[in-house]
Formats: sequence, C-alpha cells, structure tokens
Amino acid sequence: MRTATKRNGGGTALVADEEPLDDRDRAALELALKCYRAQSAAHAQEIDEKLAERSRVDVAMFAAYSCQLASLRLKPWEQPPCHVSPDDSGDDATAAKLLRKMLRHGVSKYHPDPVAAIAAAQDTARGPRVNPLAVKLFKLSRQCDVRSELHAALGLGPQHVNVLDVDILGEAPAGLAGGALEDWKLAHRLLGQLICET
Repeated sequence: MRTATKRNGGGTALVADEEPLDDRDRAALELALKCYRAQSAAHAQEIDEKLAERSRVDVAMFAAYSCQLASLRLKPWEQPPCHVSPDDSGDDATAAKLLRKMLRHGVSKYHPDPVAAIAAAQDTARGPRVNPLAVKLFKLSRQCDVRSELHAALGLGPQHVNVLDVDILGEAPAGLAGGALEDWKLAHRLLGQLICET
C-alpha cells in the first residue's frame, strides 16, 4: 500500500491508496498502533479519537509514521521509510535506501522501529551462535576416547541421557568405527545440544 500526503485544513494527513496489505504489513501496522499507544496516555487517547473518525489502517499508518520519526530521530524535513517508495530519489533517497534494506530483510515498510527490526532479521539469518563451551567440546571430540572426559567436562551423568537425542552436525567422518565412532557421535550430539541452547 502506498501512502500520500494530503492537505487537510491546517495540517497534513496520511491517506492510504487502495493497494492491498499483506500479513507482514498488517502485523507491522498493529505493532505500530501498540507502540504509539504505549508512549503515553495522551497518545493512547489520540489513537482512540482517531479510530472513532477514521479507518484502522489509516490510523495505524499515522502511528507507523510517528513511531518511525521517533525511532529514527528524523528531522522535520526528512521522510520515514513508510512514506516513500523504494525507487524514490532526491530528498527521499535516504529513506528509500533504508526501505530497500528493510524489504531485503523481510521487514515491513510500516515497522515502527526499522533499525531494530533489521538487526533482529540479521540475527535470525545468522542462526545460532556457538558458545565457548561448545568450542571446547568440539576440541575434546577430536581426541581419542573422549566419552568420560566429555561427561566430566560438562558435569553430565546418567540423568542427562536426553541430551544424546540431539544430533545436528551430520554424518560421521569416513573411517570411524567401534568406540571411536561412538565417541564421535556422543561428542557431536552434546555439541549440537549446546549450539541449540545458545
């Protein structure tokens, strides 16, 4: 959905064109309403008053616009990404660049805090982080007969059998057999568990 600014008496208002919204945009608009309401009792009252006169989408776009102005600390003459299109240039080039980055990361143009949403999307894309204990465990797994060392290093006993159910690291290297193969499987299951918990 594209927005346009129209003069309305003494001020301006955001008016939505008739483009359909997808689920991501609807969720972002609802989040913007919540964020704007949460700023103060006066903001909550303002939203209620606007909802009595205008559509929920229009009011949510107002909230998204206001929240983006605040979260991005924009100057009065700068536009937030919810108010531009990705190919805009000139005065709106900075907002358009941010909008393109948002869309690349799957963030709605109406998200109330674009920078935080992009950071969250990037963290999700990176996947789980390996903690130092997992690295130590991996090094132990490269040694011979590590079963007892692993249990001792992690403080595991018979009550931790369920940790062996996790194996996210794939197949064992070719040539491992017998006790060495069992040690490799144990080490990597435990490593997988540590990675999943991080």
